[in-house]
Amino acid sequence: MGTVYSHLTLDDRRIVFRLREAKLGISAIASRLGFHPSTTY
Repeated sequence: MGTVYSHLTLDDRRIVFRLREAKLGISAIASRLGFHPSTTY
C-alpha cells in the first residue's frame, strides 16, 4: 500500500485560524486536531 495523506477540511482550517489568532503553537493545534504538525503548516 502507498502513503496515506490527510487534508484539512474547511472547518479544520477555520479552527486552525482561530487557534493561531489565540497565539497557540502549531504543535498544540496539530495535537488538538489529530494531524501531524506539518499538515497544519
